[in-house]
Amino acid sequence: MIADIRAVVWKERRSLTHGRSRRQLLILGSFVAIWAVWLGSDWEAEGVMSFLLALVLPALGVALTVPEAFAGERERKTLATLLASRLPDWAILYGKLIIPVLIGWLGMLIVLVLSAVVANAMDPDGGIRFYSPLAIFQAVVLGFLVAVLAGALGVAISLRARGVQEAQQTLSLMMFLPAMILGFLVFVVAQLGGGIRDFAARFEGVDPGLVTLAALAVLVLLDALLLVMAQRRFQRGRLVATL
Repeated sequence: MIADIRAVVWKERRSLTHGRSRRQLLILGSFVAIWAVWLGSDWEAEGVMSFLLALVLPALGVALTVPEAFAGERERKTLATLLASRLPDWAILYGKLIIPVLIGWLGMLIVLVLSAVVANAMDPDGGIRFYSPLAIFQAVVLGFLVAVLAGALGVAISLRARGVQEAQQTLSLMMFLPAMILGFLVFVVAQLGGGIRDFAARFEGVDPGLVTLAALAVLVLLDALLLVMAQRRFQRGRLVATL
């Protein structure tokens, strides 16, 4: 069982060092560096930013890499060979999912560590600074669940997309458009209610731990639903018919 998944993971890891995948990793690396310096220069906001980072950066990292999973194989004319292998369906599916999830999740953790280094380097006389236990929990657990969410959705989209560009556009639309609409609505409501600061003041008494647990419950449910959806969409006969 583990050997089958490792075979797919090894293949996916090798493909990251060539062509378009390598360029995407360079783009992600640029985002990592920018976010790290930005967070490090505004350490006082680390509680809020670590929560937002746990939701945004893993999704971004996965969105850059997971469309290659099956759409890339279809473009390179190698999908038929993969489907003809003796590897079981679940090994192919989860092997394709592991690398993008790890890239998004580890990229976020690297940003947090580098931002702590930058913050301490910019203010060496202010004492050693590091994240609160809640911020660490948010980054490690919520970040991983967000990466799985984006990965499962991306794999399901990549299975049916005709090409990588189509898969990237569809995934970006489904992931980031709702967030942008929600952010715009919050901004409008805040402005109507007296401004952003007055709007934020209404939530000062909310327990951040409860917010984190609520987000955790929602993400676990969504992850389970999307993984089931991806498994149902992965049907070799139907995929072969689309080649």
